[in-house]
Amino acid sequence: MFSFFKKSKKENLYSGEPDSPYAFTDDQKKAILVSLYEIANSDQEFHQKESEYHKKISDFLDYSIRKRKLKRLLSKDKDYLYRLLSEFSESQKDWYVFNVVGMVYADGKIIKEEFEHVQKFLFSIGFSKDMINRNLEESSKSLDKIV
Repeated sequence: MFSFFKKSKKENLYSGEPDSPYAFTDDQKKAILVSLYEIANSDQEFHQKESEYHKKISDFLDYSIRKRKLKRLLSKDKDYLYRLLSEFSESQKDWYVFNVVGMVYADGKIIKEEFEHVQKFLFSIGFSKDMINRNLEESSKSLDKIV
């Protein structure tokens, strides 16, 4: 009778936690989407497959930002948003790193410079080198099997 009140379960893009998009605040969701856009656009192009992956993350988070607003947030609120990323719980960091690597892999290949850029970015927002390297390695292995 009250089944229409139940939230539908979203596809989890990572087998670990968090299993709910509601584990993030709206500002954290915004920070995730802005940072993934910046990572995808690091080569000055937001490719079709990157756009599709970004959309999947946006759908999972149940949060949408238009491309124009992404660019504006990057120029105005970037420091604040990126500080939010460093405040993630360990499971949120694991999920986030997996999806950062997923964004880099979205076009089916990864070059050394992109991998190094991601490492530097994650370190700059406060993720430990050990956590970054462990998660990048695990995520890369998982995505190699998928791609």
